[in-house]
Amino acid sequence: MRRLSFATIITLLAINFALGQSPHGNNLKNDCSECHQSTTWKIDLKKIEFDHSRTNFVLKGQHQIVECRSCHKSLVFSEVSSNCFSCHKDIHQNTVGENCIRCHTTESWVVKDILLIHQSGRFPLLGAHKTADCKQCHTGFSELKFEQLDVECYACHASEYRNTKLPNHVQAGFSVNCQECHNLNAISWNTISVDHSFFPLAGGHSLPNCFSCHQQGQGFGGLSKQCYSCHQATYQSTQNPNHIAAGFPATCESCHNIYGWRPAIFDHSQTAFPLTGKHITAQCSQCHSNGYSNTPTDCYSCHQTDYNNTTNPNHTAVSFPTTCNECHSTNGWQPATFDHDNQFFPIYSGKHRGKWNACSDCHTVPSNYSVFSCLNCHEHNKTSMDSKHQGVQGYLYESNACYSCHPAGRKDGAFNHGTSAFPLVGEHITTQCSQCHQTGYNTASIICSDCHLNEFNSSVNPNHPALSISTECNSCHTPTPNWSPALFPQHNNFYQLLGAHQQINNCNSCHNGNYSTLDQSCITCHNADFQNATNPNHVSQGFPGTCEDCHSFSAWIPSTFDHSQGAFPLTGEHITTQCSQCHSNGYSNTPTDCYSCHQSNYNNTTNPNHQSLLIPTTCNQCHTTNGWQPAAFDHSQTAFPLTGKHITAQCSQCHSNGYSNTPTDCYSCHQTDYNNTTNPNHTAVSFPTTCNECHSTNGWQPATFDHDNQFFPIYSGKHRGKWNACSDCHTVPSNYSVFSCLNCHEHNKTSMDSKHQGVQNYVYESNACLNCHPDGSHKNLIQQRMIIDK
Repeated sequence: MRRLSFATIITLLAINFALGQSPHGNNLKNDCSECHQSTTWKIDLKKIEFDHSRTNFVLKGQHQIVECRSCHKSLVFSEVSSNCFSCHKDIHQNTVGENCIRCHTTESWVVKDILLIHQSGRFPLLGAHKTADCKQCHTGFSELKFEQLDVECYACHASEYRNTKLPNHVQAGFSVNCQECHNLNAISWNTISVDHSFFPLAGGHSLPNCFSCHQQGQGFGGLSKQCYSCHQATYQSTQNPNHIAAGFPATCESCHNIYGWRPAIFDHSQTAFPLTGKHITAQCSQCHSNGYSNTPTDCYSCHQTDYNNTTNPNHTAVSFPTTCNECHSTNGWQPATFDHDNQFFPIYSGKHRGKWNACSDCHTVPSNYSVFSCLNCHEHNKTSMDSKHQGVQGYLYESNACYSCHPAGRKDGAFNHGTSAFPLVGEHITTQCSQCHQTGYNTASIICSDCHLNEFNSSVNPNHPALSISTECNSCHTPTPNWSPALFPQHNNFYQLLGAHQQINNCNSCHNGNYSTLDQSCITCHNADFQNATNPNHVSQGFPGTCEDCHSFSAWIPSTFDHSQGAFPLTGEHITTQCSQCHSNGYSNTPTDCYSCHQSNYNNTTNPNHQSLLIPTTCNQCHTTNGWQPAAFDHSQTAFPLTGKHITAQCSQCHSNGYSNTPTDCYSCHQTDYNNTTNPNHTAVSFPTTCNECHSTNGWQPATFDHDNQFFPIYSGKHRGKWNACSDCHTVPSNYSVFSCLNCHEHNKTSMDSKHQGVQNYVYESNACLNCHPDGSHKNLIQQRMIIDK
């Protein structure tokens, strides 16, 4: 091969560096003479002193003896990656990642300590796993594939789980989390580490054999934690005491513990009935005569006989309460206490202290201490008492009435309903006291509904509960007979009374006896008015029954209908149009689109003929309510705003097939222009049909074509200003894919053959020129020469 002179090499190198084309890339900063000689590009490796440790890849182990070209496949040395896998084939088939140094060293591919590697991974090898063969877990071991495995025991040992019979893990429903019972450090499956914390094995339960509780062949699941489930036979055979006869509960833990049946205890203090007083020494059977379950804890249940047989005083006759503990204690019946002053009437204090000798002074019926008399003891007479109590509401000359007003036995503080929080008026004046004071005179409520809740709940006209009417009866009623008349100030909460409705005095005129389910729509009451209206005739005109659309609460006249509040505000010609013109079929469900009313106008229009041109029936796109003329169509509001020559084009030119679904791409309308164009011939050249890439709507000329970027630079670079017309290069007018370089340049084949000597694939032909000089410059040729010389 022909050698280049030193000057030529230097020149080429200078050109290369000037053009940024060093074969070693831009990152190598060494001087060329460090490796190359002035007479040849060949390199003497023995003379090169290159310290690889100055790079980010220090040569160690086997890397110190390999040839440079084993790693550096190209002259751009910086392109070599420092990752192992960039030079070494991944024999593990991408199953262990790309970080080779986790397992291998630069000395050898052999892995010296696989156990250490496992210890730093997701699954440290412990117990029997230390001696296991790799292929037992890694099924792809023979192919050096170590795909990531599930680290849960069951993933590898599912077969052992399913095949184990003693015990049968599947039948027992054992957990598949093997570590709950087995130890990773163990070398066998045998274990004593079963976690029985859900039922601690302590005391008598510390049994040597699981099958003491778990029956063989029946599994280890489903056992109850209740003592009785295992110890039913013990419970039934126990005689001292006989648990069954005594009705002992089956909750063994109430008396026994897990360390043995004896000693057995029962801590009554932990129950609802702690033992005190004489109950401590009482025999259990005295209270638990009917068994030990559901034993009552009230005194009377055990001591009813004592209550009935007591005569001093006679508890039954006096109707003493059966709550024995109010007077007695568990230490004995005597001494007994009775808080007469605080519970009933002060006889040990106040005005009555020392004024009596025996209970019979007041309790005149020995067999019934609930009967008492005030009149027999005091020097009262009815005439005098009537006079003294004149004007006192609730006064009666009767012992119970005396007690009601003088509960403490004093004159001062006597009760007068007229000065109380509940003065008696109306029906309450003649009502018996006991009707309100059923539970006593100090606990009567002044809230109406506390006494009259039954009347509230049973009311049907209106149904108070159904309507959620307030239970504050006095908001509508007064103490009058039969609750009538009644007001209803909450009417506005249900139906607001406005205008003429405020003048209605008789509720029944609207409610007609129905105060619960009356429909609130106007037509319910005013149907007759609707039917009889003649100006206009509401029925014949099909007016809706929603009176409030036109009328107000004040009166029927004047009436209005605000079309602006509806779905069709009136504008333009519609304002003066007769209602019947649009509402010819009534006033309900009247369509709001133009075509529904103006179909005949659409069909009969001839300029233009809307039907033949398939103009859409959305009239408002071109017309307004002011009239059919003038009509306009704002193309700018469509997907195809008109610009350039489209503004003056006749509509029919584009809408020849109607006004619906008209295409918006240029080619659909201008296909003929495209096919007939000869300068250049668009069809022959296979120009794209996206006309707007070169043309605008102002006209076909001038046209733009991005020759420089899409094909060949003629407006920039070496060819700028070197041509006059397209035909200078495109010598076949009918086919612009044909071009010539040779006709334009002052070339001859002999000269070109000489200049391209040694250039591979060189041909004296225009297409070859473009292949080697795609941008029209000489740079590509120089680069090819340098590569060949090397």
